[in-house]
Parts: sequence; C-alpha cells; structure tokens
Amino acid sequence: FQQRDPDALRDLHADNQAQIQAIFQDIVLAITRTGVEIKTPEWYTDKEGDLHWVERENAAGDLEPIMKIEAHPLIKAMFEIMAKNNMTLGDLRMTPKAQGEEEALQGFLDAKTGADDLSRFAERQTVALENLTELIARSRDKQRHDPVLIEHQREGDGE
Repeated sequence: FQQRDPDALRDLHADNQAQIQAIFQDIVLAITRTGVEIKTPEWYTDKEGDLHWVERENAAGDLEPIMKIEAHPLIKAMFEIMAKNNMTLGDLRMTPKAQGEEEALQGFLDAKTGADDLSRFAERQTVALENLTELIARSRDKQRHDPVLIEHQREGDGE
C-alpha cells in the first residue's frame, strides 16, 4: 500500500474475493440444507413457570402444535454479501434489459428494428447515392461561377 501500486494488492484482493465467495457458498449450502424457512413451535409459560405448547385442533380432531414460520436468518446475510460485492444479476449484467443493451452496444440491432426499417434504410441510402452525382455537379457549377474564386484565380494568373 505504501508503494501506491495497485498491482501489488492484486494477490491480496484475489485472496479476499476467494474467501468471500467461499463464505457465500457456505451460506447457500446452509440455506439449502435447512430450507428457506425456520419453523419453531409456539409456547408459553404459566404462572408456575411451566412450559406449554400452543396447540390447535386439526380437521381430524387431533391436537397439533402451532408453528411460527420465519425466513431463514442467513438469507439476509446472503443478500447483503451479494449487494456489497456486486454479485446481483443487475451488477453482473445478466438481466434481460442488460443483455439487450449489451447486444445493442456490440452492433446487434434492437429487437424493435424490423425488416421494414432495414428496407427503408436501404431505400434512403440508394436515393442519397443517386443524389450524390447531382450534388457534385451543382458544386462544380457553383465553383465555376463563384465570384471570389474567379477573382482569386485572375490575381494568381496576373502575377
């Protein structure tokens, strides 16, 4: 760091990124193993301090515990790592919008551009080329009749 050479930090950054990726993969594996939701039974304690499960009667008439369902706590950590390390699909340019923009940047035509647009462009180009000879002829005619140019040519011949 004291050398102020970013290339000297490249190996350190690579190691850090590899460690972050390993942590991210461990989080994904933990969520996959346990599921995206955590179920815990609801309970309460009475005046004597005894623990009791909160239960309800199901359709068959049996008592079953009421379960509290929460999102897996690692999901929040996973999304924070993704956001802080530019790992979202938008950051990685993997969304349909980003793909369309990249194709347009690489020289592909937009999906909106149809064959009609291409044929109209070809017609305009043909007309422009046909008019080019007329424009050149007009330019030469203007050059022959340009009073300033004629005056300049006379002065050049007179010297």
